[in-house]
Amino acid sequence: SDVYKRQHGDECTRKYGNPNVWLYFTELFDYLPLTAVVEGKFFCLHGGISPSIDTLDQIRQLDRVQEVPHEGPMCDLLWSDPDERSGWAISPRGAGYVFGQDISEQYNHTNNLQMIARAHQLFKDGYMPTHNNNVVTIFSAPNYCYRCGNLAAIMEVDEQLRTQFIQFDPAPEQTLSHIPVSYTHLRAHETGRNLVCRLLLEKKKTYVMYLIY
Repeated sequence: SDVYKRQHGDECTRKYGNPNVWLYFTELFDYLPLTAVVEGKFFCLHGGISPSIDTLDQIRQLDRVQEVPHEGPMCDLLWSDPDERSGWAISPRGAGYVFGQDISEQYNHTNNLQMIARAHQLFKDGYMPTHNNNVVTIFSAPNYCYRCGNLAAIMEVDEQLRTQFIQFDPAPEQTLSHIPVSYTHLRAHETGRNLVCRLLLEKKKTYVMYLIY
């Protein structure tokens, strides 16, 4: 939103002298995929499903290369949550919907899926299966906002499509404190489909990140 753009843009200006860090990342985010399907069985996304979308092919038809709208199917995929109640309801978060087990079961059945794997909600153990294992929430940020005290988790899927969850704690702060970084040399050489950002660290070390859409 414009409010967050101003907030984080101002923060980057204070830290790095200009808002370019924020602008480059927000432009890059507009090219990232909305969802992914692993082995045709695990539907992976940030938020949840949408009442406007019944099939995976409908997601493939969305015009992804844009800022996420404040409403509509793209917004729902990023911000919807599973709920204990049946059916659909407007999300109390102010964006997306909440959906019940009946909805997730029907969605998985229609698309021949085993599970919806999503994030967007903090759980103390780092993950939480819901809807009779039709949905799992995986939260991979340990000690969220440096004060929540939660574990984080990732989900591994083996060749037989069996899942296991690996939990982890935050990294000790001292492991990062010795890295001297100068962000004043962050440059964007291309935009759009080939975005190349170079972060030049002190001692002439160069790290290159490529996004090929």
